[in-house]
Formats: sequence, C-alpha cells, structure tokens
Amino acid sequence: MASLALVKHSYISNLLYIVCIIAFIQCDPVVFENFNLNSQGSLPLSSAGFVMNTRSKVECIQLCVSGETCLSVAYNTVLHQCYIFYIQGASDGSDFVPVADVKHYIKFGQSASVLVCQNGGVSLDGGGCNCTDGYLTPDCGQRMRDCSDGFDTGLFNGEIREFTIQPTGAPAPFTVLCEMVSGGRTVMQKYDVNPAYFQDYWSNFVNGYVSNAPDSNSFGLAFPAVHYITSSRPHDAMFVLEDDTATRYARLYSNFVIGNEADKFRVTLGPSSPVAGYQDAGDGLVGMNGSLFSSVDQDNDGNPGRHCAEEFEAGWWYNSVECSRVNILGYPTFMPYTSSDMCKCNIHWNTTESLPLVLMKTTTYLIAK
Repeated sequence: MASLALVKHSYISNLLYIVCIIAFIQCDPVVFENFNLNSQGSLPLSSAGFVMNTRSKVECIQLCVSGETCLSVAYNTVLHQCYIFYIQGASDGSDFVPVADVKHYIKFGQSASVLVCQNGGVSLDGGGCNCTDGYLTPDCGQRMRDCSDGFDTGLFNGEIREFTIQPTGAPAPFTVLCEMVSGGRTVMQKYDVNPAYFQDYWSNFVNGYVSNAPDSNSFGLAFPAVHYITSSRPHDAMFVLEDDTATRYARLYSNFVIGNEADKFRVTLGPSSPVAGYQDAGDGLVGMNGSLFSSVDQDNDGNPGRHCAEEFEAGWWYNSVECSRVNILGYPTFMPYTSSDMCKCNIHWNTTESLPLVLMKTTTYLIAK
C-alpha cells in the first residue's frame, strides 16, 4: 500500500492511526518525517537501542521521532514490539540478523550507516560507539557528570583510573579518579603519607593538591570541583579509614553537599549508616553539619578564642564547640603508640566505636544516588 502523505502535526497522525484501526488496513508509518522501508524480516545486528511494546507502527514511529538520537525503527506486527535503534543498518543487509514478522525503517534522506561517533569515539562493528575520555554512549556527545554515570554504562566495570567529567552547572570539564565499583565512586581525597609534604593552606583546597612524597598516592580534589559534583545531583559520601593491619573501617553519609568558595565550602550532610564489607567506623561527624571549612591560614570555625585548623594542623570543617572529633587529614600514626602519645594532629576518628589508635590511611568517596 502506498505511503500516507507526510504530515506535520501529531493530531493528524493520531487521526490517521484511528482511521487505520477502523478500516482494518495496515498503514505505512509516516509520522512527522518520512521513514523508508530498509528491510523485512530482519533487524540490525546491534545492541545500540531498546525494545518496548506499542499499539501500532504509527505509535512506534512517533517514539523514534521524539527521540533525539533515534535513527531507525522496527515494528513486530505479531508481538507488537517496537525497536528503537541508534543506528540504521547497512542497506546491503550485511549487518542484519533474521527476525520474523518485523519491518525495519530508516529516516528518509539519511544514509544507511553506523551512528556517527563524536569527540574521538570509535564506531563499533555491531553498532554504537566506543567512547573515550569520559564521554557517554550512544554517540559520545555528552560527558559523564560523575563516575556513577560511567559505571551505569557497563563499559568500565572494575576499572580504577582517571576520567574527564563535567557535572551539570560546571563551566568546564575536569579530571577525577574513578573507581568503577559499587555504583561508581568519585574519589574526593586519598591520604596515606606524612603530610610534611603538604601544607594545609586555603589555596591547596581551592586548587586541589597532590603529595610529592615518595611512593605516595595522596591527593585531594579541588573543592570547587567537589561543589559542582555534589550540587549537580544528590550524592552520598563514604569515609574509609585503614589501620596498620590493613583493616578497613567506613561510614556512609547521605546527601553530602559542599558549598562554593564564597560560602567557605560549607558542608551539608544527612544521616549516616554502616557500610557492608567494612568494619563500622561509627558516626564521627556529629555536629559537623553546616560547618564552614577552615585551613591553617583561614579560620572559619566560629570560635574567636581558638583556631582549630592550627591546633589540629589540618584543614577541616571545624565547629565552635569542640573543634572536631575527627582529623582524617592529620599525620598518620606509627607504632608504638598509647593514648597519652596521641596528638590532635594525628589521623583520628573519635566515636563510640572502638577504633585502633594507629590509623594510617583515609579515603573519601562521592557516590551518586
């Protein structure tokens, strides 16, 4: 049957759909744009798309029209399944697989070829793109907002490496360390050496820091970057501590947000909970919610009689009452140590839990919810 004339408005296409139902005829799909029949009884050999049930070919085509990245569509007339593809398939049928009762259509005027990959992405033989440098599928046209975006693609499972991301609202992309496990973790800070190699000045937290100590993996993500990540969508923060026996302790804080520099990187955090697979560190951040950040050269703790960052020799969100019960950016402690030997400047996490005196390493992860 000849194709229906090209229509421009959704109410016309819906009317045509009703006419087709009443007349018991099979209408060729022409909704908003022309779609040419590309194959019968076969589909593109690609996973770059999705399947859903629809009432008709017209409704199926409408889904493709409204999808910015949809390049071709197929409809199973028996199962009433609509296949939306990010590729069109080769016109010679070389990349098609037999599927009964389907017709595959491509948009009129488009070449029957693999989706064009942007930003250095490489086309895959089966369709879609292999994206690099933090760009997302299907066409590598958008960067990851955080490491959780990359994890959700399923392409980087288990990888631990740097990616370039750009959270919503960030004026430019930046590089972060991602651990592509457990939903995707953006590493906010890692600390594992004597901080004599790192001074806790305000500028280091604004610009980010990397320890120059030998064999060190210590670094801190620039706080403006943390602000953009945690403000773009809800995140939890997981604090992990490790002792000299490699036992790991952790605590997860919901709705973790850091404000901008004008607001002195004010921290907001919700309730905390233990983390499966770790010893429970307990709630060490009691009373910290709403605190401003202080460094050794900028006192924002709200207590005119104390300078907590100087006392603890580390930058942190101190409060005016007790400074802080934790100091995860302090000096690692070394054996032998007793409680009388402990210094405020040592790494510590004081809670009702029985944590060891000797804490050697700390890591903070940001996890999108």
